[in-house]
Amino acid sequence: MAVAIHEGRSGYARLPTGQPSRTMRKAPPIEERFVWWLWHTRRFDTAAARALGFDIVFPGWFNTGAGPDFRDAMIADGAGRLASGDVELHVHEREWRDHGHDRDPRYDDVALHVVLHPPHELTVTSSGRAVPTLALEPLLQHPITDLRQTMGDWQPEVVRCPSHGTPPADALIIIENAGRARFEEKVHRMVSNVEAVGADEALYRDVAESLGYSQNREALRRVAEAVPFRLLATLSLFDIENLLLFAAGLSDPSRLLDTYIDGPVLQAGDLRTFRVRPANHPALRLRALARIVDANREGLSAAFGRLEPTSLWKIFITEAEMPLVGRSRADDMALNIALPYVAAYTGVDARPALASMSAPGGNRWITALRARLAASGVSIRPYRAIHHVGLQALSLRFCRFDHCEACPLHQSPAGQGQAA
Repeated sequence: MAVAIHEGRSGYARLPTGQPSRTMRKAPPIEERFVWWLWHTRRFDTAAARALGFDIVFPGWFNTGAGPDFRDAMIADGAGRLASGDVELHVHEREWRDHGHDRDPRYDDVALHVVLHPPHELTVTSSGRAVPTLALEPLLQHPITDLRQTMGDWQPEVVRCPSHGTPPADALIIIENAGRARFEEKVHRMVSNVEAVGADEALYRDVAESLGYSQNREALRRVAEAVPFRLLATLSLFDIENLLLFAAGLSDPSRLLDTYIDGPVLQAGDLRTFRVRPANHPALRLRALARIVDANREGLSAAFGRLEPTSLWKIFITEAEMPLVGRSRADDMALNIALPYVAAYTGVDARPALASMSAPGGNRWITALRARLAASGVSIRPYRAIHHVGLQALSLRFCRFDHCEACPLHQSPAGQGQAA
């Protein structure tokens, strides 16, 4: 049977030739969820996308809140360089502007704009950055009409963890084993850092990096490398604070500061302050670092040796006229900096500490894996440090790259060991 009109960009349904024109009706408009479905299930030619410089390693976590549609996607370019970022999806590229994303700072971290139909204009963020755009229509291997029928009434939801109904008790064993393995990696890395620059310098740099949070970790570590602990420990708190701020390019130079450093280590744009909560501003983080140094002039290594593992967080709680480091961040630094050092150099068995230390505040990796597990009927609450570390290890190693088949949660727990 001949076909008069083929579904495509015209948006019209197929009709046999000779059928009265009054019966021709326009197909329902394409909804944005159709583009979500194409992207989420990768119902397009991924090899062709790779040839265009978009190797989709992981499409990202579907975002049920405000902001971009998918978070933390992993995409490699034509040279194989891997990058992580947000992904926003639309039917037409003009909807980026129509929805106000070009004026909304929440979309400034979008790494890729995915649209159905080929674009006719650039996608630009509120900061003026051009965002790469990938059109899916030329990559589709089936007609849009057929794909929409296949999609049916699909609605985006949290992806279930393919754990084959792993009982919660078995899942907990797997998570704890993953946590212990990741902690041992932290201990080995700590030993390497200490052997390279000494205990107090290595610990001080790790503290600076941790205070940078996700946005400024590398930048604050560079400041710490340029302004060493052994120098700061000889100065007053006022001078420590001002020297760190000057090195970060956050204060004006002075003759006193010029005595210790030639000029700022960081240049304009090295520190991210846009979309950073006021309480997490790098200036406040550097003030916190100054106070941690001032309170531990004999060295962080000595301070760690005086406390029980479950009390290590107390070293990092910092206040001025306002709280600078709260309990959640202090717990995180105790778990990721202090405890690995203590385990490596004081002979303390970290296993009981991991089983008894409180879990730091959650992050998006842990939250995403917990949601996946919950959707599969496995509820895991990271109430101890070992669970926090284990969930993060599994999420970063497997979920982030869609390597479900290799994840221990996807396999039998037999031989996994016993819970601590």
